[in-house]
Amino acid sequence: MGEHASAIESTQQALEAATGCKDTVTVSRAYYLLAFEAFWTGQYLQRIAYSQHAITLLEQHKERGGLVYWIMGITFAHMGAFDEALQALDRAQAIGEALDEPHLQGIASHNKGMVYVWRDEREASIAACQRGLALSSAPLGIAVALGALGMAYLEQGAPVEATPLLERSVQELGQIQHRTFQCWVAAFLSEAYRLSGQREKARELALQELAHARNLNNWFVVGLVQRVLGRVAYTHGQQAEAATHLQDALQVFAAIQARFEVGRTHLELVALTQALGQQAEAATHLRSAYALFTELRVPRYVESTVHLARELEVSISEGHHA
Repeated sequence: MGEHASAIESTQQALEAATGCKDTVTVSRAYYLLAFEAFWTGQYLQRIAYSQHAITLLEQHKERGGLVYWIMGITFAHMGAFDEALQALDRAQAIGEALDEPHLQGIASHNKGMVYVWRDEREASIAACQRGLALSSAPLGIAVALGALGMAYLEQGAPVEATPLLERSVQELGQIQHRTFQCWVAAFLSEAYRLSGQREKARELALQELAHARNLNNWFVVGLVQRVLGRVAYTHGQQAEAATHLQDALQVFAAIQARFEVGRTHLELVALTQALGQQAEAATHLRSAYALFTELRVPRYVESTVHLARELEVSISEGHHA
């Protein structure tokens, strides 16, 4: 928490000084840094505002403008606004191509790959992540691109392919001491361990990263690892513990307006509340998930929710009755 709070405080001081001096370049740089820090702390709407301020000021500085579009893109993605995310990332990639800047092209590409996998565009996802990795040359860029590719395989239900990529990413991020990115990738690695049957290893890593994420004030990762812990507990028949973790994850994702993850956590809670005999609660979670997935236009999740509603004989909307 201290690391990000200190960075934000220092940047705000620089912004005030530069604004007073009418230093447009420094002001735009400060807004970019504030947007970057706001992402890790889950202040997504504030981050969009900072990014828009920076873009307005950076018309004459295209490379920096490309980085701001990248930040805006991944912010929209975490909010579940996938169309807007791809538009921003396309702008970032186009600027990178115009400037012949491989780093910018690479980060835009592998982040587009992450959006594609959430939209169930699997081949496009892997191709974009691989392209992002190929364009990366610096240690940080390579490590993050490896993590993105691993996450893409993981989201497609392929933990065997995902695990070595995620492990290498976590190791390399540790070597360059980038704890924030390392924490993010490790959250996905804990889920990969769970899916491959290494439940205790998944639980240990998730608990470790929960402590780190809280210390870093990284609420998106807090939500991710709470959900992993809930899944592990549910598999072990520890329903009360599972409920605590999943409800905590739901509250975190809702607080930071990560709507797609809110919807996915509602689906996790459907199975749990059903197992506890809480039929009304299960129906409420199912309807909430359906409403979010419909709004976010993610067909695979809409279809899965409709199918589950039919199995449970739950009416989720006027157009879909069991």
